[in-house]
Amino acid sequence: MVPDFLEVEILLNAKPIYKPFLGNCLRPGYQPIFAADGSTAPIAFAWYCQHAGKGQFRESGGDGTKGQRHPDSGLVYRASNFTVGDGNLTRKTLWLTTPERAFYFFGEIHVLDPGVTPSSDRDDFEDTSARGRLFERCRAIATALSFDAGLQSQQQRFGEVVAGGAKLVADTEATLQSGGLAAELKEDKTSQVQKVLEDVAKRLKQSGRSGR
Repeated sequence: MVPDFLEVEILLNAKPIYKPFLGNCLRPGYQPIFAADGSTAPIAFAWYCQHAGKGQFRESGGDGTKGQRHPDSGLVYRASNFTVGDGNLTRKTLWLTTPERAFYFFGEIHVLDPGVTPSSDRDDFEDTSARGRLFERCRAIATALSFDAGLQSQQQRFGEVVAGGAKLVADTEATLQSGGLAAELKEDKTSQVQKVLEDVAKRLKQSGRSGR
């Protein structure tokens, strides 16, 4: 898919060096980008991995907490396998809505259109009609990935709600059986359980609409 891709082994003190990658991610996805619907020759080819956890890829702090977003998150343009810009460039040019979801992923967009030329400092591409077409067509990637991120977020939150509801029901049942729940609190517990059931039903309905 990337005819001019050049793979070179780089050694430092006799040990191989690899480009950075992020852990805790899902299996990679791939998407060719064409100049127009029905075209057969791609103008770009993308691969990407989605964060398996919640939200953006983030750096781990010394105390085990999560801090700022990971600098290697986001998709990066590459031309002749040279990096052009960073994850912020694809965020700015592709994610016109939900831009925060650009960093739920990491990966690369290999530019195959010879009319798209990197700028001299390689922080962007030269302002040409080919660049405009590249950005416009590649926005399909952002649309698809934003949908995937939103769906995964719904699924994770649904799992949390179900788990929390199951614990609430189990704790309430255990308390009732032990006789440790005051009569005036039974109505409150019943209301809590009912709210959880309503929340689950609502999320199931929303999930059904998202899947269509």
